[in-house]
Amino acid sequence: MKKLILAVIFLSLLSCTKDNLGPGTLAVGTKCNLVQGIFSSGDFQPTPPLIINGIFQDDGGLTIYNATDTKGIVWQIPSNDLVIIK
Repeated sequence: MKKLILAVIFLSLLSCTKDNLGPGTLAVGTKCNLVQGIFSSGDFQPTPPLIINGIFQDDGGLTIYNATDTKGIVWQIPSNDLVIIK
């Protein structure tokens, strides 16, 4: 019985879905800024603050966030490029 419980726990840790991305993910509705220096100068770039409205993982396992800026444009931004506004 213990082996069965451990097997179920192990398999659940291996699975990853949109709703089960782990404790380090940002919740939908979180306000964020971009890490300094991510975008070079130019007109077409996110206007902070960004609000998280979706989460997914790419094929390499990198967590990507759909985030809407103040202009209403939705951007796909890797988790390492966002800083939570406190």
